[in-house]
Amino acid sequence: MKQRLAALAAFAWVALVVNQCGARGAEANELTRSDQIELLVNAAAQGDLANVQRQLAARTDPNVASKSLSLALPLVQAAANGHAGVISALLKAGALVDARDGRGQRAIVVAAYHGRMDACRQLLAAGARGEAAPADDVAPLVAGVMSGNVAITELLVQAGAIVTQTDRGGRNALVVAAGIGNEKMATTLLDALAKQGNGDAQELLMLARDEAAQAKHTHLVSVIDQRIKR
Repeated sequence: MKQRLAALAAFAWVALVVNQCGARGAEANELTRSDQIELLVNAAAQGDLANVQRQLAARTDPNVASKSLSLALPLVQAAANGHAGVISALLKAGALVDARDGRGQRAIVVAAYHGRMDACRQLLAAGARGEAAPADDVAPLVAGVMSGNVAITELLVQAGAIVTQTDRGGRNALVVAAGIGNEKMATTLLDALAKQGNGDAQELLMLARDEAAQAKHTHLVSVIDQRIKR
């Protein structure tokens, strides 16, 4: 009887150990998946195409944000750094072109902000929304103005960005350009505003003029005044 009880106890102990090992194995697999996501995000940020392709081949989901890297997304990181090959690989693997990272940023916004012209072209060609989205803390057009890159601003306007729109932060691209004093940028937006023929144009022109005047950009004030009088 004692032998039988001892055997049962031994069996129970072995079963417990095996179950614990199984649980630890599951945790290890989970950690491995998390590690793969972080590796993919880091590789995307650094432009390490070979490593990106390696992680994607291992079926790492390009739409999962890294938990330990401020919820960064691979596509957003690649766009911010202008890594064209990585952007193409991620999109081909199913990365959502307008997905938001943990900070609410879309790839097109960070690409515009950092002045990544080629990345902007790639993302727009893949269907990225060029105009402001309701959840955009910073609109792509505002980000383009902040970058100082007039060509990106023109590209976004061609892709449907509306000059009169504001983002969730209450910013408008023309008003921001007027405050900065970037006359070439402001003229580009003024021309686009005239072509778009929006009914809010006059009010926006007054706001932009006031912003330029407050920042003492006197020549830009004159440029905007001429548009107001038309």
